[in-house]
Amino acid sequence: MFATRRRARVRPASSGHVRPHGRRPAPPWLALGLLALLLPLHAARAAQDEAAPGYRPAYAQCLDAVAKGGDRSACVAQEFDAQDARLNAAYRQLAGSLDPAGRQALRAEERQWIAARDQACGQGAVKNECSLERTARRADELARRIGGAPADAGGAFEGNWAYRSRCGSGHYVQLSVERVAGGKASGTWSDGTDVGGDSGAFEGSLRDGKLYVRFCTEESKKGLPACPQYGAEDTAYFARRGGALTWYDSAGSGAGRTFQPYVALQRARPGEKVPLDTHCPANPD
Repeated sequence: MFATRRRARVRPASSGHVRPHGRRPAPPWLALGLLALLLPLHAARAAQDEAAPGYRPAYAQCLDAVAKGGDRSACVAQEFDAQDARLNAAYRQLAGSLDPAGRQALRAEERQWIAARDQACGQGAVKNECSLERTARRADELARRIGGAPADAGGAFEGNWAYRSRCGSGHYVQLSVERVAGGKASGTWSDGTDVGGDSGAFEGSLRDGKLYVRFCTEESKKGLPACPQYGAEDTAYFARRGGALTWYDSAGSGAGRTFQPYVALQRARPGEKVPLDTHCPANPD
């Protein structure tokens, strides 16, 4: 049995400034000018970091095959080799499109990236999950700069995902991404509590490393059409965050529509239950 969906609370992150000692404050016009330059760069970087790396579907299939006590390192090593080859091909193509000064700047940039990767993940071409993710993201970045799309990231979403909580009346979510091909996806979903809830199907598309979806329900419920009809606008999107798949729910419509984090799902292995979320809010909605 399921109940109606409840929106998870999102606590705003705190921030602060530390003023350097012994320096005169910058003129207000300079600070405003720098802010105007940096905000678009910050937004672009945040969007890039939010997108899932362009792993091949074969990588997810390999991880699923070794989920029950197998060795993940072989999967990681194979995917690293594939992503490293993709990165080298993108680098050569991008370098070939630049003038001598641009190629020199790209070489310097690549050296800095390699140094940062080695410092974070281990010296040399260490084939671990850290170096794999950084290599895939770098290949995606260079592909975007030459006007190419990143490799199909559908493998990062395919499979079964779930969430469980016993807080209050409980909260249970299931998502099955059954087919991802040509940038399109489809599957089934359910969401609710011990009392009741919703379930149905979805169709979606991969854009900027996210899976945007439109839901339908098995029964005609407020806000969602009855299957097999789908709404005109995306109902939600899903994005990979480490090993989790975060559901972002839509609020509003048209130009005022926004997406807010709803729940983080874990990959559901065959015959196993995902861990319970034990972080119960003090004052649940």
